[in-house]
Amino acid sequence: NILIENNLQPEIAQLKKAELQFNIYNDLDSAYKILNRLDKNSSKIDIEIRTSIMKSDILIIKGYLDSALNLINHNHYKFENYLNNKKIFDTNYKNLEIFLYKGNYNILADELDSLINNCNLDDRNYNDLLELKMITLFFKDDVELFKKYARILYKLKMNKSFEAILDLIDLVNSENILISELAQFQYALIEFQKGNIDNVQKIISEMDSKTVYYEISLILNAEIEDYINKNYDGAIKLYEIIIDKFPDTIFKEDIIKRL
Repeated sequence: NILIENNLQPEIAQLKKAELQFNIYNDLDSAYKILNRLDKNSSKIDIEIRTSIMKSDILIIKGYLDSALNLINHNHYKFENYLNNKKIFDTNYKNLEIFLYKGNYNILADELDSLINNCNLDDRNYNDLLELKMITLFFKDDVELFKKYARILYKLKMNKSFEAILDLIDLVNSENILISELAQFQYALIEFQKGNIDNVQKIISEMDSKTVYYEISLILNAEIEDYINKNYDGAIKLYEIIIDKFPDTIFKEDIIKRL
């Protein structure tokens, strides 16, 4: 009501209200009801597509992947002739996310390649697409293991971190070092988000390879010492170790600035 009284467009205000219910209060049902009313009454294509994307997110979290996919596809085809490339990309990106959670490796790989080929280099999602492409290549010889990883990501989406951690342990023991360290890094991120800093550093200390995830984990460890523990002497040593071990790291400029 305050948003509307402040002369924001009523539909935008309702969209913001739904976002508050969804993101802040975690009241998925109330958010979905608001979005449903918007769907029925909105005359703006932009509002309708934003509404459908948020509704699909709610369906995903509640476990209705097929319903979310149908919703996105319906709206994509409905507005395809009216949307600009950016809006079409947004719906395709949400489509890709659903295929990821469903664990269908071949469909995901095809959709991913299509999106990368049609994505602008300055798009905010471009790096995420490249990272996902790299991850899919780790699993190209073990599609069943990819399904397990996809289930882990889906459980994290649904805030089932404990179940995700149990499944990650199997991946940590994989003979494929890239998959193993991907799982260790994912585990470290979960613990970091839960505030278990000691566990994060323990996980990182047990990684001894030279994969990209080992490199990123070392940076995370240095930043924990720097920004959380305020151990500046320790952080300096860790930053210097990173530059020594990975002289061509893409993070080198940022590390030098921080030093």
